[in-house]
Amino acid sequence: SLLLAGNILGPAGVKEIATSELESNETLEHLALGEPKRQRPNYVTTEGLQALLLSLARNARRKIASLELSCTALRADAGKALADFLETDSVLTSLDVSGNCFTSEGISTLLPACAKLKRLDIAETSCRGELIHAKLCDLLQKTEALAELSIAFNLLEPRPLRRIARALSSCAPLLTLNMASTGMETEGVIALADGLVNSQVSNLRDLDISENNISEIEAAVHVAKIIAQTKLQSLRLNRNPLGDAGVCELADALGSEPCPPLHSLELGSCRVAHLGASMMFMALRENPMLLTLRLSDNLLDDMLDITLIEALHHIQQLHLDSNRLSHRKLSKIAELCARNRHRVRTKEPRALGKQIKSLLPQEAMLKQHKLQAAKDSAEVFVRVSAQSIAGEELRQLRLGMMKSAKQTEQKIATLEATLLQRRDYLDSIKDALAETARACEIEIAEKTEVLMQKENQLSDLQARVTDLEAQLARRRAQHPKLLAEIREEISAALPKTEELKAQEEEMRRELKALQDKSLIGFKP
Repeated sequence: SLLLAGNILGPAGVKEIATSELESNETLEHLALGEPKRQRPNYVTTEGLQALLLSLARNARRKIASLELSCTALRADAGKALADFLETDSVLTSLDVSGNCFTSEGISTLLPACAKLKRLDIAETSCRGELIHAKLCDLLQKTEALAELSIAFNLLEPRPLRRIARALSSCAPLLTLNMASTGMETEGVIALADGLVNSQVSNLRDLDISENNISEIEAAVHVAKIIAQTKLQSLRLNRNPLGDAGVCELADALGSEPCPPLHSLELGSCRVAHLGASMMFMALRENPMLLTLRLSDNLLDDMLDITLIEALHHIQQLHLDSNRLSHRKLSKIAELCARNRHRVRTKEPRALGKQIKSLLPQEAMLKQHKLQAAKDSAEVFVRVSAQSIAGEELRQLRLGMMKSAKQTEQKIATLEATLLQRRDYLDSIKDALAETARACEIEIAEKTEVLMQKENQLSDLQARVTDLEAQLARRRAQHPKLLAEIREEISAALPKTEELKAQEEEMRRELKALQDKSLIGFKP
């Protein structure tokens, strides 16, 4: 860390530091060139800032993650230089430009480039809410890293503040918010409270809304809602004229159930009198969460009932300075707070000692359980190993069965295909046999008809032979010469008869063969 604030450095000095040191430095993580309200501020100006950023950009191995430029005479044109640097830089996570007259123009230029920052301080930069609220809302909606934001001492005005409040309530990474002296008044407080109370993602832990002229009871009611219904742990309301009525509303919130998680509450210069302080002290008697309460510079005097403070067993810091309280009472209050702090410091070790003693038997039991657990783990490991082996064997068996089933299916498919082929072949043979049978029947019928014709012819010839023999006998008796001629004719007809008989026998044999072939019997 390097702190150079309050040295009246000008642009030339900043340039020399940037070129001689920052271009080669690999260890520096935090650089502070300015601090708020310094009596001898540095006059860095835009010229010096540009030289500084150029040197940082040239150093690829630098580690500077935090840069403080508070009250360094920067103007609106510095916003462009910072924005250009942040667009390409991935190392810088914290930037403080508070106390510089950036105006709304410079801040509007800077905000879009700040999405990677974890901390941004633009307090007291002479910007106005109606001119920067659009850029600020875009930043709050896009950022995934911004955890701390300060826009204090800038006039935000109630109307643009409503939109800013909605954006703040939707910014999940935001943990710390400083809106002191931003002209919120009652309308702004209501808008902020509604946004935070109704938000499902807000994780805000630290809120500063000091010096915002919060005086109406309605505003105090909404601040009480923020305390009771959010995760806020620290709230600063200094220099707001809340009065006793407003503080009573806050006391009701702190005394509600369940107990709010607020750890620190600052009510300095809030015109709190005895009634408001008494109500606050009575509400805090049963509140173990609030540890720090600041009531400095209010309207309290020695009429304050000290017994109410004595009943506070959890308060560790109670600031009542700048009131009209006697030194004796202030000393008494300081002693009471010291007693509470001592009780907390000693109570925790005692509680831890008791807890350790109560845990010793449990530790012995835990060792036994660990030994048993180790045995069980070993047994489980053996069983798991056996299960794994059995599972592997089962897997191999299933693979073998699947392989066998696949082979069987292939064989069945082959046999079915062969069977189908043979069935087709049998059907074709049956068709061929039927066709052959029909052809044979037709041929047998034809041969039978021819045979019958031949038989008829033979019968006719036999009849003619008989007739001729009869005629031969008659003529032999009548005409020997004619007989001789007839004998010659008979002799000539006999070879034809033998030939016809041979044809008949041949046809009978063919008919028999056809009958045997077709397995069909025919009667002659």
